Amino acid sequence: MKKRLIIKCSNCGKNLEKFPRDKRNKNHFCNTKCKAEFQRGKKLSSETIKKLSIASSGKNNGMYGKHHSKESCKKISIESKKHYEENSELRYICGNSRLSKEERIIAAKRWQSGCTAESYKNRHHSLESRKKIGKKSKEKFTLEYKKRVRKNLEEKGLIISLDKKDDYKLYKNFSNWIKKMFDSITDESQLLLLKEKGVWNYKTNKKGVIRDHKYSRYSGWKNKIFPEILRHPCNCEIITHGDNLKKKKGRYADNDSQTLDDLFEKILAYKEDWIEQNICLKLIDDYKKGLRYNKNEYIKKFYENGKY
Repeated sequence: MKKRLIIKCSNCGKNLEKFPRDKRNKNHFCNTKCKAEFQRGKKLSSETIKKLSIASSGKNNGMYGKHHSKESCKKISIESKKHYEENSELRYICGNSRLSKEERIIAAKRWQSGCTAESYKNRHHSLESRKKIGKKSKEKFTLEYKKRVRKNLEEKGLIISLDKKDDYKLYKNFSNWIKKMFDSITDESQLLLLKEKGVWNYKTNKKGVIRDHKYSRYSGWKNKIFPEILRHPCNCEIITHGDNLKKKKGRYADNDSQTLDDLFEKILAYKEDWIEQNICLKLIDDYKKGLRYNKNEYIKKFYENGKY
């Protein structure tokens, strides 16, 4: 067995025992608290972070475009196995998967003995922490960030680019509800049904109700209706999930419970507040003039707004 080396903690100076292969690390810490304190005291400036990022990104990275050969992978595997063979205690440190069944049971009981109802109290984030997390998330997930992530995923072949996505699936996304809609329903019989059945849930309430397009998205896609028109409250009805399944005729088709002309008339006469009311009025006028839904225009619109 290889002899351990004595190394000082980079934060508190306490002596630590390390294996020779661990000595290659620049800094060593006795626990996570020491590491956190050290990192707070050695916080890098934004300029330094940028320089380090440039120095190790893309072609500047020594491993850019390179891959380990089969021989190299085999060599690394042999070295790793040898390391654990020479230091048998590491097998126990690395995880329960390396323990026998009896030892795993003992370890689990030891861990569970400290898990009481009291130990789980006050583990939630405070309101101040939640606000801080929300603010940081908002700063991170900008439109530029979303575009960059999508572009990277497309280039890696992990997702389909929007222009190659199935036309009908895209249209369904564009014409999907933009609010809960239950608050926008005024029909008393539908509201009574919602109260009696509750909202559908595939686990807890399979007999509940859902929101449904009266003039279906399939009909809208076939006739090139602007998606904003289909997601208007006048096109929303509350029905049970079972009744919605009965409407299906084929892969896409739904029965329409109102005509397109009926939908246009209801939207034109609509007096309630709706965030897209003026947009819908303009699009109805455009449709009557002969203009139609264009997939590429909506891809651009949704991509620019980060709603993809």
